[in-house]
Amino acid sequence: MSFSRVAALFAVIVALAIAIWRPSDTGGIVTALEGRTLDARFALRGVRDAPPGVMIIGIDDATLASLDAFPPPRDALAQAVTAVRQGGGQGTAFDLLLSGEGRGDAVLSRMLSEGSDVILAASLSQKFLAADPITAQAASRSALALVTNTPGDTTPVGILGPAPEFARHATLGHVNVVRETDGALRRIPMARAAADGIILPALPLEAARRMAGLERGALRLDWGKTLHFGGRSIALNRDNEAGINFYGPRGAVETISLAEAITGAGAVRMAGRMVFVGATAEGYGDTFATPFDRSLPGVEALATMAANLLDGTHLRRDGATWGADIVLAVLAAFTCVFAASRAKPIWAVGGTVAVWAGVLAIVQGAFVQSIWLDGVTPLAALAVATLAGGGARWMDHRQRAANLSHYQSPFLSEILAASARPGFDGRVQKAAALFVDAADFTARTARLGPVRTTAFLRGFHAAVERAAIETGGVIENYAGDGAMICFGLPDPQPEDARNALRCAERLFAEIDALSAREVAGGDAPLTIRIGAHWGDVSVAVLGGHDHRHVTLVGDIVNLASRLQETAKQIGAELAVSDALVAAAGGGEDYGLAPHGPHSMRGSDVPLDVWARMPGRVERRLSRT
Repeated sequence: MSFSRVAALFAVIVALAIAIWRPSDTGGIVTALEGRTLDARFALRGVRDAPPGVMIIGIDDATLASLDAFPPPRDALAQAVTAVRQGGGQGTAFDLLLSGEGRGDAVLSRMLSEGSDVILAASLSQKFLAADPITAQAASRSALALVTNTPGDTTPVGILGPAPEFARHATLGHVNVVRETDGALRRIPMARAAADGIILPALPLEAARRMAGLERGALRLDWGKTLHFGGRSIALNRDNEAGINFYGPRGAVETISLAEAITGAGAVRMAGRMVFVGATAEGYGDTFATPFDRSLPGVEALATMAANLLDGTHLRRDGATWGADIVLAVLAAFTCVFAASRAKPIWAVGGTVAVWAGVLAIVQGAFVQSIWLDGVTPLAALAVATLAGGGARWMDHRQRAANLSHYQSPFLSEILAASARPGFDGRVQKAAALFVDAADFTARTARLGPVRTTAFLRGFHAAVERAAIETGGVIENYAGDGAMICFGLPDPQPEDARNALRCAERLFAEIDALSAREVAGGDAPLTIRIGAHWGDVSVAVLGGHDHRHVTLVGDIVNLASRLQETAKQIGAELAVSDALVAAAGGGEDYGLAPHGPHSMRGSDVPLDVWARMPGRVERRLSRT
């Protein structure tokens, strides 16, 4: 199995495990990270118009200045209720805990008694004592009627509700919200457990129910899973929270000042709408960080959630989106691995970027349709797949280099595996070329036959390879009983000329050992002839589109071959040029002696030759 397939299998398994686990729902830093990806999606989507079903009467700085009171007196709140009713509003939802006594209580109480269209805020906490009987009755008649799968370990909490004279005339909705670990508000719990088995709906849920004209029995809560709102199902997390689909920064939901509402100037804008009343002044401190605003008033967050429920634009995050998360993560991992493992860097980088962009575009496109796909899961899957694909590409590269080393010199295989056109291609430099072949090979082949000749050549080529590698030579090619060895690849070195002579000496030693084995096997002794030259060459990668090889191009290659012929003509085992001897610093240590100028086939200029005759000197490998 190829490395890319192994990497793909690994990445898919990891992606599948992450998607099934869905760590963004487990809380802590991963949940906060998911929140940040959600914020980015809001920013990319941009601001949207809020639906017309809700609006806000804000207790802003202008209101506090005109009333000269903080908090505003309750008779002023009574005037807000009057304004909503006179304007034809569907009801009023107060995001204010009207507990205790205050100025104007009697006026507000009387106003509440004149209708059943007001929803008051309640807060649930274990710190609160048991509610008084009237508040408890209000909570009971406000509770969700159909709740399934309530966990047995749910701890009932106390209720801090409105003053009893207000509670007797209104229904209640809780206003408990929880900031995430990064301090932002992204979800609102649709229901929470209170004392005596009461499951109290959130203020925006109760407001949306009123606006939708649903009976209390039309709401059903499958604890920690789903809220059935009329004919729609809204997925919840284990804390009964639903994601808020924000429309924009402060003011995205239409807002008028309480001071304006009291005068009746904005009454015409309230017709047919649920009106939320709450603090928008900075002094209240009831603000939350959201994707569009670092200080969105809490009342606007609640009104936004109510609008989401009414028009069905709540962020959908349910079993179907979980399944989509799993499919997307697996596909992302699979495609990203094969993109990142492409051999050519431009395809690997371009393909990986394209896969990342495509997956993120899918996540963003779903979000535009109010579908909350997990952001952390595909990002984690893509990160794992990119690393796995990159690792597979590196391993494939190493494997190709290892395979190439069987056909190219180990000095070149890494470079050739890394680039289709290595840096030395076309470079002009000094280099040495050495030719070696076996003497009387034709006669030997006739004696041995094809099978034994193949075995002989393998031993001969292995001997040549050992000599070349030991002395830093690159075998440019094998040609039957001969080979061409270059010195100066992949980069020229000061010792290249000397290494060529050392290689010749090493070749004689290797062939002596091989000859001894041939004689022991009943065949004739083996001798070789070597020719070598030094000079300017062009290093080139030659061949067609699919089959190429590295070679030296220049007159020294031809002359080195001719020097091998000269060695045969003069009965020498080694013939080299005066240029090579000079570049090596002398030839005496290798048993070489001047042999005068010789004419070379194909050249008009004689070449000064140094030669070594068989048996003239003892091999001096220890000195070279």
